[in-house]
Amino acid sequence: HAGYVIVEGFARMAVLLSQANANADVVSNPLLIENLYRVFDELDDDAKTVGFRPCTPYGVMRMLDDTGVPIAGAHAVVIGRSNTVGKPMAMMLLARDATVTICHSRTRDLAAIVRSADIVVAAVGRAAVVTADMIKPGAVVVDVGMNRDASGKLVGDVDHDVVRVAGWLSPVPGGVGPMTITMLLENTVLSAERKRYPARPLPSSNV
Repeated sequence: HAGYVIVEGFARMAVLLSQANANADVVSNPLLIENLYRVFDELDDDAKTVGFRPCTPYGVMRMLDDTGVPIAGAHAVVIGRSNTVGKPMAMMLLARDATVTICHSRTRDLAAIVRSADIVVAAVGRAAVVTADMIKPGAVVVDVGMNRDASGKLVGDVDHDVVRVAGWLSPVPGGVGPMTITMLLENTVLSAERKRYPARPLPSSNV
């Protein structure tokens, strides 16, 4: 469920980047830092100045949709409050009518809060911060973490034993990482299309 291969997107990007002036927009004006906060379509009344959705949380939303688990009405706990993942992740979940709790290093009784979640997104950057006893049976758990254990092995923020309790668990590696790259390519294609076809209506999205 973590793998999205956008073959058509690769083909479109190759064509667009070969066109005159399209490359300038992608290379000289890539995903600007202010776009991290522009994660909704309805930024203006005419929705003509849509920002790019941050790639990692955008990929997580695609993964959540792929599970088929309803987001609206669910209690989603985001562990981590970074500007690049935690905060935009919470905003995207809130936009889909989830009830969102953001946890961080100063959160009291993290285990109790996480245990009440239908959806858990761990993006704190500390190995095994989420353990099996913290997860509600059947919950969806998305591991954004990238850490190294004592042996140098790449591990996430979620202990592997969580797989015994969770209904869904994204792997590390091979989960959120490839989705981040995929969403970056999607944003790149969109950027090129906006440059090449400025009058074309923007694609709609419920993410």
